[in-house]
Amino acid sequence: MSRKLREERIGNNQCQRTVEARATSRPGSIPLDALVARVCRHVGLPPAQLATGTRHPAATRARAGIAYLWVEGLGHPGRPRAALVGVRPQAVYQAVARGRAARAEWDPLLED
Repeated sequence: MSRKLREERIGNNQCQRTVEARATSRPGSIPLDALVARVCRHVGLPPAQLATGTRHPAATRARAGIAYLWVEGLGHPGRPRAALVGVRPQAVYQAVARGRAARAEWDPLLED
């Protein structure tokens, strides 16, 4: 491994730790499982159904809401937690965009 590659790797690790520290220290930050519970309660869906990968409209809507609130509302990175809500890592930001389109529905859930 070249020196430059090692330096880039070290820099990326430090940057990731900084992002994670900022995200977890945000005031009003809530754990992902609590956010999932709020959104699922809002759409009338059991949280366990998200991980099944179902394409039921309520599940798709819930995934979009969770992705939007987690990434844009709370400032967390989306890809590391994608599997917990039944979304592939490469699809997280598509779900964020769908959630953003319905932000009037989702934003009040962070105020609970």
